Amino acid sequence: LEHADAMRIDNFSPLSVPDASTIESQQKYLKIDIKKLEAEERYKAAMDTAMKPYINSMVTEVTSDYDILEKMKQLIELFTSRDKSLDALNNNQPVDIINSINEYIKKAAAKIPQPYVITIPYTILRLLTGPEFEISNERKYSIAMYVYQKCKTCQDLSLYLNVCNIGFYNLLLKLSWENFKDIKRLLDLTAEMNTNGILGDIETVETLDTLIQGVETTYDSCIPMEDELDNAADTAKGILWTNKARIYLYDLKKYLQKLKVALTVEE
Repeated sequence: LEHADAMRIDNFSPLSVPDASTIESQQKYLKIDIKKLEAEERYKAAMDTAMKPYINSMVTEVTSDYDILEKMKQLIELFTSRDKSLDALNNNQPVDIINSINEYIKKAAAKIPQPYVITIPYTILRLLTGPEFEISNERKYSIAMYVYQKCKTCQDLSLYLNVCNIGFYNLLLKLSWENFKDIKRLLDLTAEMNTNGILGDIETVETLDTLIQGVETTYDSCIPMEDELDNAADTAKGILWTNKARIYLYDLKKYLQKLKVALTVEE
């Protein structure tokens, strides 16, 4: 919520937002659907609490980036060989899902609980983002791309649909930018999200807003001063600034504007 200002939308144009009703109301304030956001955050917090015993049990056995990679392999294998009849648990209400996880954890804290369609994607993301598992961003990117490629090439489509969720794509966006400063990579990822019907969330907005502002600040002048490059938020230093890069940035801004509209409601 502290980053809610990023949801303010200014300077709409028919090119960036083709929906007529949106254009007509472009002078109006749009706001976050707070109730939906609160529900999502409560569920995330409940998942963190429910999975904590299992995550804690992994800390002792996962002590390096190699261990994390091996754990990823185990989790993917476990997911593809799972009892699919238990996938129906995913259709339960959030409170029932949390209660089910708690019951499994009570029986064996060191064993990942059911339903795997929820707990395995959660664990994969936690291994890459949790403070308990500190590895470099370069290694995080390599491991995340390994998981990504395994999901995309797996015959079991449910692996991709469940593991490559919005949280995983948000991580790929951040790591891709931090490691390569390549706008085209981000545009390809957002295009893939659109194609697969994966709507971004507040974190997506914050990530893209920050990097776009950083790029625009850095290249606002034709030849930026060195100290301005160093101090720019999420600096774009190192980007080969070509006409194509400008087009990619423009397209990324269009995606971000549409995402903000999709995530907000009229006041």
